[in-house]
Amino acid sequence: MSFIDLSTAFCISNQWYMKDSFVVRLISIVLSVIVTSFYFFTFNFRYFAGANTKTVLAGIALPLLLLQMAKGRKMGVSKDIVVFTTYSLCVSLTCLVATIYNNTTDYTYVTYVVSMWVWMAAAYVVVLSLERLNGRVTFETLSNYLIIVCVAQCVIAVLISRFPVVKGVVGMIMPGIDGLEKMADGRLYGIGCAFDVAGIRFACVLVLIIRMIIDQFKKKEVNKKLVYGYWIAFFVIVVIGNMIARTTTVGALIGLAYLICTSIFSKGTEGVGALKSLFVALAISIPLAAYLYQHDEMFREDFRFGFEGFVSLVEKGTWEVSSNDILVTMYRFPETLKTWLIGDGYILTANDDPYYLGEQHPGYYYMGTDVGYLRFIYYAGLPLLLSFLLFLCYVTRICCQKYDKDVLMFLFILLVQIVVWFKVATDIFMFFALFVAYGKLEYAQDIEDSPQMIENNEE
Repeated sequence: MSFIDLSTAFCISNQWYMKDSFVVRLISIVLSVIVTSFYFFTFNFRYFAGANTKTVLAGIALPLLLLQMAKGRKMGVSKDIVVFTTYSLCVSLTCLVATIYNNTTDYTYVTYVVSMWVWMAAAYVVVLSLERLNGRVTFETLSNYLIIVCVAQCVIAVLISRFPVVKGVVGMIMPGIDGLEKMADGRLYGIGCAFDVAGIRFACVLVLIIRMIIDQFKKKEVNKKLVYGYWIAFFVIVVIGNMIARTTTVGALIGLAYLICTSIFSKGTEGVGALKSLFVALAISIPLAAYLYQHDEMFREDFRFGFEGFVSLVEKGTWEVSSNDILVTMYRFPETLKTWLIGDGYILTANDDPYYLGEQHPGYYYMGTDVGYLRFIYYAGLPLLLSFLLFLCYVTRICCQKYDKDVLMFLFILLVQIVVWFKVATDIFMFFALFVAYGKLEYAQDIEDSPQMIENNEE
């Protein structure tokens, strides 16, 4: 398959004019990938202290939206946005009450409503940028670029680990790369792509890839090149993504569960067709991985880290993962009713607080636990955990209502968050924010394309 075939396959939904040259298409793709990556894998600039790619995107959101509205585009705030803003405000207020009651200065989630709107503003910029670069943006366009960005980050991570010159170039863009490498302790990392934060984003995109494959089998003519292109992306993210963060496995398992559920419960044959294509992809991927494992020492070391449990199961007959052994020791539940109801006011370490007189714990997190559920409870009790979950459920509901054909996909992505919280405290709102922003933009596009609007423009 040539590069032209791949670019056409991945960007098949983009509405370029025939007069555009291949170079123009390529530039559009590259710029779109960069903008999407700036949003999805945020990092700080080396020579601009305090600025990161997400805040830069959010910073240009207001003038950009005002410009769109000046052109007559309906970009107002909907009822749904007001409601989920209220839910996020409840998260912030719950944390504020906990910090005041416990007399602490850990305001990590007190500003969550602000953080949420920064993500939302940046998401609008990404979607509007994709529209400008690719014509009328579609669900497929947005999904394809998320997939391309994740694959690109995996490739960059491998290049950084193997070629010092690439590591040097990345170090010129992103600060603290030596410290990051030390913290990674054998893991791969990309540009703003590391640890469990990257893992859960990979996990969401893996579920999205399964959706894109299933969607192909709903069509009268299945684009097999595109199907196997998606499977290539899926296995690249699964294999290399696990070398970056083993949380990626959650997305692989939930994505396959989504595929199996579709095969069982769908009225059509799209699930069965997608399942058959999986077996073909596995027949190619497994021998390739086995060959690299046997003949490439660096791949073998990275693979053993990323799939430590599976390697242990094959070699020793038991499932042994060092991080899981550590995780078990982190399940320390609160011992007082007060902590369950209002928390202790700490989500980060309390060791740096001169007024803290409690038990000291090693590590960066309070009570020495990285478990998401427990960190939220220790911070502001069950009210924080419930308000955060309700916020994410409502955002999921918005996406399910907007994309009624993809309800199952968004529910499985919410399941990714619920499962990952058993391991680490992360937030997948930025994934939903893109589709909320796109849904609003699509509505504006529909208004622009309506007969009445076209007639008004002609007048």
